[in-house]
Amino acid sequence: MRAMREGRTCGATPRIAGLVHVAPGATLGAIFAALPQTKRLDHGVGLGVAYGIGVYALNYACLAPALRLMPHHHHKDRPGRQLTTVVAHLVYGATLGRRLGRGVAD
Repeated sequence: MRAMREGRTCGATPRIAGLVHVAPGATLGAIFAALPQTKRLDHGVGLGVAYGIGVYALNYACLAPALRLMPHHHHKDRPGRQLTTVVAHLVYGATLGRRLGRGVAD
């Protein structure tokens, strides 16, 4: 609990923390890739950015606090952490949209 009050994760080693972050990111990227290709081609980066924000909202506003992995977003957190996290998810989504928005329509 102390770690949450101080804005840290709950004592996970860096390797475990990295795996816990990368595995869902890869899974969510695969889900995005499974969207109908015509939708991805029509909306590209915009759809990816919206997806990235949705991933942020689901994970950091709902799941991570519920699982006690991170403090809730409105609690005292490290300065700049939320802004950095939002921007990272915007980049994640934009990258998905750009990379997976290419190709031939179905």
